[in-house]
Amino acid sequence: MTIRRPSRERPSIRPFSVTIALLLAAGAVNADPGPGGHHRTGRTDHPEQTLVSGDVEHGGFGGPVVKVSDVDGDAVLFAGGRGGWIINHTLVIGGGGYGMVTEVRADGPRGRERLDFGYGGFEVEYLVQSDLLVHGSILALVGAGGLSYAYDTRDGDAQHARHDEQDAVFVTELLAQVELNVTTWFRLALGGGYRLVRDVDLVGVDDGALSAPVGSLSAKFGRF
Repeated sequence: MTIRRPSRERPSIRPFSVTIALLLAAGAVNADPGPGGHHRTGRTDHPEQTLVSGDVEHGGFGGPVVKVSDVDGDAVLFAGGRGGWIINHTLVIGGGGYGMVTEVRADGPRGRERLDFGYGGFEVEYLVQSDLLVHGSILALVGAGGLSYAYDTRDGDAQHARHDEQDAVFVTELLAQVELNVTTWFRLALGGGYRLVRDVDLVGVDDGALSAPVGSLSAKFGRF
């Protein structure tokens, strides 16, 4: 008499379980330190490259700025200020703002009206050998500006300026500067460049009326 033994099903291995096991094994290999206690990550022993490395020195400054330029064919003067954070005596990250202080008139909706214009934004400056008595720098601005026509009204003895036809514009400016180290905390910079204005949508003026060469004189007070 033959006795048949019950057949046993052979265990199946699911692909998902195999994947989990392989991932765990790979993690164990990466976590296992190699000779000298360093983890074997597959990377070389070269140090990580960064824009600013080593011992970083910090500084900062602020000060007034005067600019000479052209708006709609008239020579104009801008006044304002700028400031920034200095990294390793070379890179400056900051901002500035400038407003036109010369009266300019253009053909607005009420005839010849006063045109107001100001701009500002984010600034980046690269200093070239800033430890020298006289050195150079490149300054770039990316930001926005505001345009409007203004007219004066009287309320008794008081005079008020009212604005209409306002517009927002895009402004970029690039300057090359020569800088003089007056003291350890005070510097003077003379520069020249170009201001580019786009997206002007105002009666009587266009992009070309506001885009023009720029000359600047700035004073810096701070820690350099």
